[in-house]
Amino acid sequence: MTEAKNPQKLSLAESVKRFENFDNEPARTATADEVFKFRQRINSKYLENQIIRSVAEARYFGLSWQTIGAILNLPADFAEQKFNNEIKIFDGAFGSSPSIQ
Repeated sequence: MTEAKNPQKLSLAESVKRFENFDNEPARTATADEVFKFRQRINSKYLENQIIRSVAEARYFGLSWQTIGAILNLPADFAEQKFNNEIKIFDGAFGSSPSIQ
């Protein structure tokens, strides 16, 4: 059995105590730049998810990859390649799905 690495050489009791008091340890305040970058990442992920959901809805309602690509200013084959696997999580989310070719 391999021993877990413990870079701070804490005893088991110290490790347990540290884990139990994790939320009570003093936290550092984020800089304005760190907060800004964090918010940008959150907003970016939110927008990406909204686009994926919109593409899934468009496919559900029968829009072609050609049309979706044109709306997103992307070639149809690239839009299909980029979003086809990701929109499968929405299968059935908009009701019983019509056949989409």
